Amino acid sequence: MFVQVYAPIKYSNREDCHFIGTGVDAGQFRCGDYYIIDCAKDPRYDEATIKCENGRAFRRAYYCEF
Repeated sequence: MFVQVYAPIKYSNREDCHFIGTGVDAGQFRCGDYYIIDCAKDPRYDEATIKCENGRAFRRAYYCEF
């Protein structure tokens, strides 16, 4: 399941960065038209939930590698 979202992100000294989720794929991290990174489903997405000692739990999902 993907979400449709546009979220500004502070990254380094750039002021034009954001994450764009179209709702049909894992989305993109973009800074203007010069720095574009496609996000993807984590290769270990289907592995079991990670349970921590403090009671929290995490699942692998999607990532943007940069």
